Amino acid sequence: MPAERGGRAWLEEVRVQGLALLENVEMTFSPGLNVVSGETGEGKSLLLQGINLLLGARARRGLVRRGASQASVEGRFRLHGVDLSDVTDLVSSDAAELCLRRVVTAEGSSRAYVDGAIAPVGLLARLGARLVDVHGQRHSLLRAADQRAVLDRFCGGEDLAQQWRDLYEELASVRAERAALREGVDAAVERLEFLRFQLRELEEAEPALGEEAELTARLKTLHSAQRLQEILMEASGLLHERDGAVGENCARLARQLEETGAAEDGPLSVLRARLESLGLEAEDLGRECGAAMSALDADGPAAQQAEERLTVLRGLARRHRVEPDDLPERMRSLQSEVRTLEDGGQGADEELGRRESALTASLSSIGLRLWELRRKGAARLQKAIKPALTELRMQKAVVRVCVEPTAWPTELDSETCAADGPGPVRFLVAANPGEPEQPVEDVASGGELARILLAIKGALAGAHGIPLLIFDEIDAGVGGRVGIPFGRRIGAIAAHHQVLVVTHLPQVAAFADRHLVVRKEVTNGRTRTAVLAVDGAERVSEVAAMLGADGGDGVASAAARTQAEALIQEAGG
Repeated sequence: MPAERGGRAWLEEVRVQGLALLENVEMTFSPGLNVVSGETGEGKSLLLQGINLLLGARARRGLVRRGASQASVEGRFRLHGVDLSDVTDLVSSDAAELCLRRVVTAEGSSRAYVDGAIAPVGLLARLGARLVDVHGQRHSLLRAADQRAVLDRFCGGEDLAQQWRDLYEELASVRAERAALREGVDAAVERLEFLRFQLRELEEAEPALGEEAELTARLKTLHSAQRLQEILMEASGLLHERDGAVGENCARLARQLEETGAAEDGPLSVLRARLESLGLEAEDLGRECGAAMSALDADGPAAQQAEERLTVLRGLARRHRVEPDDLPERMRSLQSEVRTLEDGGQGADEELGRRESALTASLSSIGLRLWELRRKGAARLQKAIKPALTELRMQKAVVRVCVEPTAWPTELDSETCAADGPGPVRFLVAANPGEPEQPVEDVASGGELARILLAIKGALAGAHGIPLLIFDEIDAGVGGRVGIPFGRRIGAIAAHHQVLVVTHLPQVAAFADRHLVVRKEVTNGRTRTAVLAVDGAERVSEVAAMLGADGGDGVASAAARTQAEALIQEAGG
């Protein structure tokens, strides 16, 4: 709604095509009070059904006009400071308008569009929940959750209520975790015995990282030990041990060159030195080959030990479903789990107990603040409702906003609380003196209920966060004597919200900023519903017709027109 109306957004125009009798209807709305009137069966409910489709309501078969392939509803909202970017990124935070569209096929399937972009139908519902609140005679503030929500909005307790919900959910989660921990103690004992058995096997085996690869390489060497000994023995003999070994021959030739005297310098001296060095290297290599040959276990005990060890490691790896190199880490993991289970979950239970105590204390603190705020808000709301009841000729009725508990306990029993607060909030009504209080939803008289709900809505005007309020024949059962006060109250609400009201009361219609009339007409043998905006003399005629007085030919009598003009003038129109 615009600034002069004290609101933030309003529905500016709606276009409906191919929706049953609504062949092609275009409507524009005022930011204030919009009245829709017409005879029963003319199509007022169908018009609201179209708006509900725009707001994400479920589509059903049979809505599409005969001969049409689809029905569509389009609507444009004007936005002033309304940030819907938290609902969808299809709408920027500074958007000045929002265009919604819903298309329903003859088969019952549907498509949704937000500012021209394809969107889920559920997104229309989420946007609609932020922009529009629809109330019928039996559907306004008749649920405990709605009553608690409007009280929180009225008293400014929404943030505290959200903090309570968050703490309550966290506390419930901690309690569930703690209960599960305690229930699992018996199963933990059985598992502990099994883990201890597994751990003993690993601790006795003492597996080491890289041990399998080392054993595999050693076995390969040990399995070739006899052949290796033969090769190393031959190498040792050729290089060092036998007569005429390489080392011995190289040394002999080096001495012979030296004895000739020709190898003291020049190229021959280099050859002599190399022969001498080769002889020494051959003798050293021969000794090393002999030592390696002696170190080999050709008889097999070492190979058998390595094979047994490898079998143990691979068997443990299979049982624990890990690689042999992961056995040390598996052992450490089991040691940690065994320590936890040996503690019997006591440490975890104690930690959860500390969290539970802290959350309970926080919940009690938030709960007290929320309860005090609700109690004070309830008193103010009751006081604000009273004048409206008097104006609506229910001066002896009492509406009490009951906030429980009636007194704050010394110690809050959080287990008896609920997610929406430390105690329920209910709107109770005693419609007449001497009658007991009863929940507002149990009020039997439709007229009384309509007036009570309107009084509550009027008191909440401005605190209600939804820009557009739709009242679908909320005045059903309300007599003419209460009509003017009833219309005045709806007009007062329209000072804070855009209001669309479907009504049969001329006294309500007289307060309209924009008056729309729904009428059936027949064109080329087909019936369709038209929606006409009336003003001036046409509006007077419609209000006169709503008064139920005509001159016998369907035309309002002069007296009815005079009365209609008086009503409109009294309403300030």
